[in-house]
Amino acid sequence: MKRKYSSDIYTIIKVNKNSVDIENDEVELNGVKKTDIIIIQESYNNKNVDHIKQVEKEHRTERILNSEGVDKSNILSYTRR
Repeated sequence: MKRKYSSDIYTIIKVNKNSVDIENDEVELNGVKKTDIIIIQESYNNKNVDHIKQVEKEHRTERILNSEGVDKSNILSYTRR
């Protein structure tokens, strides 16, 4: 199944009645529905890509642990003796 949202950031070119024309450095998309867009603040635009990947990896790990019923407080960050 394809993800509905991505981490790509686009700039709005034109706002139509029910759709929006957007672009980024490589692609220009016309007629994107307004309901398919998440508007972010400018401060989020400056986040480091490595930081975003790290947060996504932590969230993925947390979801997998929760689905298997493992409590995060039971995981040791050091080796046993």
